[in-house]
Amino acid sequence: MNERFWHWLDTVYHRHEHSALQTTPLLRWQRDIEQVRQLPPATDLRRLFFHRVDRLVRRDSTFLLHGQFFEAPPHLAGQRIEVRFDPLDQAHVEIYHGGQLAGAARLVDAVVNGRTYR
Repeated sequence: MNERFWHWLDTVYHRHEHSALQTTPLLRWQRDIEQVRQLPPATDLRRLFFHRVDRLVRRDSTFLLHGQFFEAPPHLAGQRIEVRFDPLDQAHVEIYHGGQLAGAARLVDAVVNGRTYR
């Protein structure tokens, strides 16, 4: 962002009263600073915004997410899982079972999966 934006943010936005706050954003921040919790430096901020959905793992160890089949670890077949993912980048999908990370889901390759071996 450019210098003009930061100047406007500091001199106008933070210092003028907002009807919803009934005060300025700066004064509200200063009043509530004791309530603000700091995250550990190693926190993966992206993960905090992952979407979470429940899915049932089918007998073939797959589950459906946004029209695509993903593979779960075989021991989760028939189990309910929680799937966590970045809605803007579904390349990495995490599987949780019982509140614990159970692994990463793999996108099912329909071509390979559709082949029959004799």
